[in-house]
Amino acid sequence: MQTRIPPSRLFLLRLLALLLLGLIAACQPPAPPAPDTHPLLATFTPTAAASSTATATALTVPTATPPPTATSTPLPTVTPTSPPAATPTPLPTATPRPTSTATPTPAPAKVEITLTEAQLNKIVRDALASAPNPSVQEVTVDTQPGQLLLTGQTRVGFLRVGLGVIATFSVSQGRVQPTIQSVLINGQPTGGFIRQQIEAQILPYLDQLANANLGLWVEEVEISEEAMRLRGVAR
Repeated sequence: MQTRIPPSRLFLLRLLALLLLGLIAACQPPAPPAPDTHPLLATFTPTAAASSTATATALTVPTATPPPTATSTPLPTVTPTSPPAATPTPLPTATPRPTSTATPTPAPAKVEITLTEAQLNKIVRDALASAPNPSVQEVTVDTQPGQLLLTGQTRVGFLRVGLGVIATFSVSQGRVQPTIQSVLINGQPTGGFIRQQIEAQILPYLDQLANANLGLWVEEVEISEEAMRLRGVAR
């Protein structure tokens, strides 16, 4: 029957073995250390409980690896970025308005209208022809310096008599205004009721005769031996 060594004794035996090995190693001269070798520590490997002999096993002490040297990582260099230059927005350019140049109004051109005796007679005949039952007939026009002489036939009561009218002309408001200076019956001046009656018959024809051309603003009228001249500006 085998005797088992208690664990406490086994521990003491291992401790004594270590002490003996230490004493033996201290008595021996130190050997030069081999390069790149590590010292060995003697360890005892426990055997079975039946064996009383302890076999020493050399333990390899691992070489302490130095911690890696901390390499400082360079911080990124901050390059200051200048803000983009503000581009000024150009202000809208005001388009200059064209300068209005006042165009001078040209003065109206002067106009002169000449009415000959033949033209005056035609105007009177056309006026009598368009009038219903005219009281004056066979009228002729004679131009004289400063006046017109109209002769013809008219009826006074139941009598047909010779008629003569002398008329002059002036200008008012751009129109020619006729004025009867005298009325002749059979070559003799007359007045009163007979003159008023003849003036009422003749004045419409004289007005039509003097203002035959309504496109003229009359400023001056002139009567000569040959014609009647009207001067003014176009309306």
